[in-house]
Amino acid sequence: MATQKPAILPSALSEDEIGTLRAAVEKLTERARKGHWPWVRTVGEQFPPWSIQQETEADHDVPIWGVQHLLHPDLPEVVKCVFAEVYFGDAVVESVLETLGLDQQEGQDRVVMDFFNLLVAPPSGFALRWHRDALDWSQGLTAEEEAQVFGLAHLHIQ
Repeated sequence: MATQKPAILPSALSEDEIGTLRAAVEKLTERARKGHWPWVRTVGEQFPPWSIQQETEADHDVPIWGVQHLLHPDLPEVVKCVFAEVYFGDAVVESVLETLGLDQQEGQDRVVMDFFNLLVAPPSGFALRWHRDALDWSQGLTAEEEAQVFGLAHLHIQ
């Protein structure tokens, strides 16, 4: 098995697209931290279920490390559209198809775009032990070593 390495696409989005995306991310993250978006991943819990108490005080932040359901119908349309344009845009779709070695038709038949979520910086040191980006790739980790660390049995793209 060949060694898998992370792919970084530094010019996949324009500066304007990045600015628009950052604004949408900040708006949704603030909403989630204030307890006004129930689909979050909370600090101290790596795996579901995640639960939060809906906060009534506007100045109290919920300690979260993730925001889920970026395409949910209850999101404000302007925010949801920003996320949809990026997620289903050419930069993401073409990169996924190339990584999987599929052409457009094969992609339509075989690829499922799912779980569009957001990881955010939590207020204090919380680590996710199963993400591939937690590995030190500079040491030339082999696929077998990666599989041993994470118990990987399938291809997964984040």
